[in-house]
Amino acid sequence: MRLRRATEHDAHAIQELLVRCGPEGALAAVEPMLGDIEVFLRSESAGAFIIADPNGNAGVAMFDRQGDVLWLFRVAVVPAARSRGLGKALVNAVEAAARGMGLSAVFVQMPAQLESRQFFEALGYRTDLEEPDVVGGQAITLVDLVKLV
Repeated sequence: MRLRRATEHDAHAIQELLVRCGPEGALAAVEPMLGDIEVFLRSESAGAFIIADPNGNAGVAMFDRQGDVLWLFRVAVVPAARSRGLGKALVNAVEAAARGMGLSAVFVQMPAQLESRQFFEALGYRTDLEEPDVVGGQAITLVDLVKLV
């Protein structure tokens, strides 16, 4: 397993990973656009980690600093590489980055019914807020999970 901080030159690799992972875990089923990822990676407040296994790039975590917290808004691991600790390693890297920036917490927002909620709760994330919302024209319940770092 090889984990590294992504650079703006990784935009295509991140787009490919997100397409391979599908919309699972995303707030809305939208295809990741290369230009959007490039802009994101050039942002001073945003960042990403990529993790690879012997078969190549296997996962990505994308985050953005907002005030004194880090929002983790996408963790994606390709189906063939799941249940091997890669997602946990990506989240741990984001938490370490938050601590390194002197931030107080990492937040995650997702639809309440997603199975990934259990993944984050097992890593020590706790419900901060749960409320109804509308995403992509669909009524859903969103949950904000937080972990102090």
